Amino acid sequence: MAKKWYVVRTAPGCEEKVRGALLHRIREQRLDDRFGHVLVPTESIIEIRRGKRRVDQRVRMPGYLFVESKMDERSWWAVRGTPKVAGIVGDRTPLEVPEAEIDEIRKAIVAQPKPPVSLEAGARVRVLEGPFASYSGEVVEAHLEKQRVKVLIPVFGRPTPVELDLSAVERG
Repeated sequence: MAKKWYVVRTAPGCEEKVRGALLHRIREQRLDDRFGHVLVPTESIIEIRRGKRRVDQRVRMPGYLFVESKMDERSWWAVRGTPKVAGIVGDRTPLEVPEAEIDEIRKAIVAQPKPPVSLEAGARVRVLEGPFASYSGEVVEAHLEKQRVKVLIPVFGRPTPVELDLSAVERG
């Protein structure tokens, strides 16, 4: 029997703890041959805290993780008996997740960090860092793929175009 992907429901906020506990349980019960990967779907988010830019990981689907397994009786009980597991989607006849969907989730995990805001031309923004910090202006161009934005900032009473990193501005 080939390994397939299944969705496991967890207590929200406990996805990584459940993942660790399940991997420990698999090793402990010598079920390595029945299990593959245990995947917590996350995404990278750019955050600005105290004027500093940082990339943070967030769970994309709170309360869920994905398990690659040959789902027989022993595997089912290993998953269900893990602390903080609420169940397997489909329970006694677990629903399989197509490999294509898992590939999409994996792509999202390794994708570029998402900017904290999405901006379009005409939006009002406030600059958070750099020589123009605390200035406000209007977005002229937004290059989301490059994570750059061109903003018209009034300097000495004249609108001046300034190109900034997307994480250096916020709506306002």
